[in-house]
Amino acid sequence: LDSSDRLLSCVTALLTATGLRVGEILTLPVDPLSKSTRNGDTRWHLQYWPEKTGKATREKDLLHLTERPASLVSEVIDEIQEITSSARQRARVLEQNPGRAPIDDLSPDDLLTTEAVQELLDLADGSATARVRRTGIPILERDREGYKRPEYLCRVSDIEEYLQERQGDLWTINPDGGNEQMLSDSLFVVHTNFFHATRGTKSILVDTVSLQHVGDFLSGRWTSCDEDHEEAERHNGEWMRCVVPSIFRQLGLKEEDGSHIEMTSHQFRHWLTTNLVDSGV
Repeated sequence: LDSSDRLLSCVTALLTATGLRVGEILTLPVDPLSKSTRNGDTRWHLQYWPEKTGKATREKDLLHLTERPASLVSEVIDEIQEITSSARQRARVLEQNPGRAPIDDLSPDDLLTTEAVQELLDLADGSATARVRRTGIPILERDREGYKRPEYLCRVSDIEEYLQERQGDLWTINPDGGNEQMLSDSLFVVHTNFFHATRGTKSILVDTVSLQHVGDFLSGRWTSCDEDHEEAERHNGEWMRCVVPSIFRQLGLKEEDGSHIEMTSHQFRHWLTTNLVDSGV
């Protein structure tokens, strides 16, 4: 699996081991697992932000884990931290420079050619100047000795402004609720377009893993279509086509009756709590 699918598989591992809601998984702090020793026994604790507490503000809580699920959680957190490390570092830069989206080794007054801007922003192939013009970033013209056509340039401050407008919130827990967890302190932070199949990943901007990403991973994404469409399938009683295949569909994994496996993130919670009840817990 590529790193984006590995990251989402780590989400399912945490759902399996903890029974937490998916929103509680996706807002975990960067280093949530700790342990303590009491009377010679080691106890594991997972720090998280509980949902549906009935309180006006969210407060962190601890989920206590036994050795077996804790070992899985520990392994998974190590892998997530490795996958998301560069995005977390970028988030810290953005947090330390409010109102800006600094570009490494460049000052706001520096000038870049439209070709350099195209590469920097991972814009589509084609005429660099035309692609940059579509973004709305102002383009300057500078005469070049020996050339009939001018050189097309962009000021770094204008590029930063363009990026800043597209950067989402830099926190995962709403500060208006009385608490604040910045992206650099969060486990699930990625570069923009990290999960997109065709758009280039924008290493200058950061984002969070969303419920939609997890849903697409587990169930895929479907859209209605005509019965005679070449990709038409019966899905939930109507003709649809799959526009984002689930991980099970990608790997050819199916149910015993031959149908494609689909599930929701909340089914992990029901599965775990059912097993606990059946075990007398």
